Amino acid sequence: MMVTFRAAYLFPSSLSPEILEGLLGSVGGVMAFLTLHEMLPLAFDYAGQKQAIKAVFLGMAFMSASLYFLEISLPEEMSL
Repeated sequence: MMVTFRAAYLFPSSLSPEILEGLLGSVGGVMAFLTLHEMLPLAFDYAGQKQAIKAVFLGMAFMSASLYFLEISLPEEMSL
């Protein structure tokens, strides 16, 4: 994976949209894993299980809604 990042940095003109989407998807997956694996247990300790689960789902819903509204507000050539 690090080889792909280095190649993308050194040769940005050869970076196809499919590779960019794959890189962004993998980084998003790593971020989601770290959030659920590392931060959720801490939230259980500090806020309790019920509050932490509510906050996670509200955060996911907010991010989904913001991506939806961003996509419908962008022009077609800049669409996600």
